[in-house]
Parts: sequence; C-alpha cells; structure tokens
Amino acid sequence: MVILQLSDMVRSNHMSGARLLHIIKKHIKAETEEMNMENILTAILPGILAKNLPLDRYDSEKAEIFYLLYDILTSKKFEKEVSQ
Repeated sequence: MVILQLSDMVRSNHMSGARLLHIIKKHIKAETEEMNMENILTAILPGILAKNLPLDRYDSEKAEIFYLLYDILTSKKFEKEVSQ
C-alpha cells in the first residue's frame, strides 16, 4: 500500500507530515478497501495529527478530517448488504 510507504517516508524525515495529510485528504474518498481505510484511520492519521502538524493548523485540519470521514460514513460506502 502506497500510503504505508509514504508514512514510512514521514517517519524517516523524507517527506513532511503535512504533505502526507494533503495526499490522504485528496484521495481518502476514493478508497475502496476496508483494510486500507482502517490503516489510515487507526495508524496513520492519528500519528500525523499528533506528531507532524504545526499547532496553528491542528484544529482546522482535525475539523476537515472529521467532515471528510463523516461524508464517507454517511455515504454507506462500506456497508454490506444483509440477505434475508
């Protein structure tokens, strides 16, 4: 997964966390794999928001991520049909 490679680049200081956050925000709505979405939401985003973002951008970026995720969740994109 490319996002994991980019996350490793952030950890090794070859890419800024703000750049990775921009990439994630640009492409997260198109993600179709639940496993990739889980990795982004549980491992990558929290680390970027906590460690690699200037404090003056923290609140606005966190709010923007919240609304992106809200849109994804309300779209029911990852719901499975239940047969009766």
